[in-house]
Amino acid sequence: MLRLVYEGFLNILAPHTCLVCESFLANASYSDNNTLANYICQRCFDRLPPAPRSEELLAGIARHFSGDSLAIHSITARFQRETASIASTPDEDNDSTSITPLLYALKYHGVQRLGRALGRELGELLQMLGQTSYTAIVPVPIHSARERERGYNQSTRIAEGIADVLRLPVEIAWVRRHTYTLSQTNFSTEERKLNVHSAFAVGRSPEGIKGASVLLVDDILTTGSTLNACATTLLELGARRIDAATMAKA
Repeated sequence: MLRLVYEGFLNILAPHTCLVCESFLANASYSDNNTLANYICQRCFDRLPPAPRSEELLAGIARHFSGDSLAIHSITARFQRETASIASTPDEDNDSTSITPLLYALKYHGVQRLGRALGRELGELLQMLGQTSYTAIVPVPIHSARERERGYNQSTRIAEGIADVLRLPVEIAWVRRHTYTLSQTNFSTEERKLNVHSAFAVGRSPEGIKGASVLLVDDILTTGSTLNACATTLLELGARRIDAATMAKA
């Protein structure tokens, strides 16, 4: 009873609002910040377009890599990132909303706990698909300078949410990013591959990599260049198989 009164008081002082449509989140909880109900309303969530199937995603990135240079065995994404905006009034109607405001809030606006909530959503999809037999989850590392600037690695937060569901360890020390790469946003496919070529190296505790089946996690899948570069390093260090999972397909 006291908790409900306390949360009601907090809702007046600092109400949770949907990051997509900015509506008040009546079902938000101050006692569990790792739930998506604190960041997006049910209406917007229901309109988030799902990503294509794993087979389609893998075929899509495979065309960017020749021969046996593709190091990823399979890839799963939860949402398709769309640019369509939601209806501005209750009388208007659109078919879909965008996951982008949530990804931006996580990556650029310091909303760390959102990453864990998103990761749980992705973890539930992986569990439903039966993709649970991994030695460990490895978030794609960012350069130490960028992590100091941001304060955290958004992929690690997503990986922690997946780990909540799949009950697997998150290994952040197996591989590191030793090259400070430029943002990939405006790069072509070939420029993306060159930008992350040899960007990853052995980390502080690589012993567990030998023979490991790894779930490699990132926030967004575009061409797959960053994921593949990191997966290649893990295979070179002795991993047996690399699957990948991302929150969204660009």
